[in-house]
Amino acid sequence: MNTLRIWDTTLRDGEQSPGFALNTDQKVRVARLLEEIGVSSIEAGFPANKEHDYDSVKAVAKIIEKAEVVAFARAKKEDIELAAKSLECAKSPVIAILAPASDTKLEIIDWTRQQGLDYAVNAVQLARRYVDQVCIGVEFASKADKGYLSTLLQSVVNAGATRIVICDTTGFMLPDQFGSLVDNVIKTVQGDYILGVHCHNDCGMGVANAVEAIRKGAKEVHVTAYGIGERTGNTALETLLQNIYYHKDILGCTANVNYKAIVKNIREIVDIFGIPVLPNSPVIGENAFATGAGMHIKGQNIYHEIDPNDVYGVQSCVFSGPHSGSTKGKERKLNPMDITK
Repeated sequence: MNTLRIWDTTLRDGEQSPGFALNTDQKVRVARLLEEIGVSSIEAGFPANKEHDYDSVKAVAKIIEKAEVVAFARAKKEDIELAAKSLECAKSPVIAILAPASDTKLEIIDWTRQQGLDYAVNAVQLARRYVDQVCIGVEFASKADKGYLSTLLQSVVNAGATRIVICDTTGFMLPDQFGSLVDNVIKTVQGDYILGVHCHNDCGMGVANAVEAIRKGAKEVHVTAYGIGERTGNTALETLLQNIYYHKDILGCTANVNYKAIVKNIREIVDIFGIPVLPNSPVIGENAFATGAGMHIKGQNIYHEIDPNDVYGVQSCVFSGPHSGSTKGKERKLNPMDITK
């Protein structure tokens, strides 16, 4: 069975959403919490933003032992050189380069398709002088001409890109549409590369589209803690991992993570960002494994697909209330840090 690669972009795509600005110490703490969970890659920031990200990326690169540390860059020489410099201390450095693909975005930045392709190829070749792992993330891949998208991706793979990422930048695709896009890339782009996906949640499909992409053959998924990100956010790390746990046989993959660290660590990351957790949030919400319905109290475990204590180290619970009827449960709610050892 394959092991899915988990690329976490909480510190880049997550932190760039409105109202968030973590300091270096906070970013280092978030990175440590993510590494404890066992994510494959930690995208630490955008070093070309010298005032805010450069020093933070360097600090994260120094302390991460197992995960890859990723620096984000545009297809510009100065961006790539700063990304490489920020990663000098990283044990497993990756440079991730953004390449626009839709005609609309190319027109906005006054590039032709050929210019977009040339910039991407040149960027990959430059980045490969500094690091062995270079990723091209295709912005607006979901709105690009399929023929041009395949040509662009094949060109960057030929130039040395080791990762390519299909982005549903505005989160508008349905799972079957996104799965078809992934399938087309796999069939038309040849070479030795890892295919990843980057999904947004504007229509509530961030996790669903990522799951469908895995079904179609994607080997890496970009996520953020609690789905934090631009506008309505990204694929939520904890929810995706729960789907992998539930459906590993259908999806043909597992995730090499520490499930017992997920609830505690994601809650702590969310607290660092200053975001309230909705009680009905999957996995980390107070009510994720709780019930107050009387008919659920007897045989309570059948209302969970997993034993939350066995998987996450969190107790399921019931509590008495107006819907308990004659079947009373414990007068208790799940404490946000009610983690068993």
